[in-house]
Amino acid sequence: ISELKQMKQESLNWLSFYTGDEYDINTLKFEDLKKADIDIFEFQDYTKSIALKKFDENIKKKELELRVAKHANYPKLNVYGKYYLYGSDYNNYGKSFDIEPSNFSVGAFLNMPLFDGFKNSANIKKNDWELKQMYVERDRTIAERMSKVSNMRSNVIYLDEQITENKDILAELKDKEKSVHKLVSKRVVSPIEENQVKMDLLNQQIEFDKNSTTKIAITKGIEILTREE
Repeated sequence: ISELKQMKQESLNWLSFYTGDEYDINTLKFEDLKKADIDIFEFQDYTKSIALKKFDENIKKKELELRVAKHANYPKLNVYGKYYLYGSDYNNYGKSFDIEPSNFSVGAFLNMPLFDGFKNSANIKKNDWELKQMYVERDRTIAERMSKVSNMRSNVIYLDEQITENKDILAELKDKEKSVHKLVSKRVVSPIEENQVKMDLLNQQIEFDKNSTTKIAITKGIEILTREE
């Protein structure tokens, strides 16, 4: 019994790892576990998952920093214009602008950095290197996630086969239990044999529950890794 409880706790710990929730081994019922409402074999665009969106946000910020750093080396053209009005009527403010004399001027000047001690050049290289590192990190994360989800899908396929086998064995053991119980009641076989069948039935039920729980845990894990919102 202790060994079986330990197996159950290990399964719940695995489930907690994927869902972030805690489960009480003494009160939890397997049928209460909520199944993931997704098709785990549906194509997933990993670049749209929550974790990868954070990568894209940081990359956009770094791209902007790089553009700003590069623009700092560009020549800056400044253009200005001025329009002058002349008035001489000190007694009437409105009439002081209702006169002909005026002047208009425009101008421009070019500002070009000559030497800044390679400070901005170093800043450009730094931002460019960091941006490339972020691209590599994002692609590596996507590849790892694809590989992880692929392995998890393979495990689900295997567990489906195991669960089907568990159901078949459970059905056979239940029939066997009924038959042995009748034989025991007629004193054809020993009650020890009936107890052995019951133990086999219990072990198979635990194996079925463990496989079912593990499948739910893995499916929830896939849902979390591919979640977009």
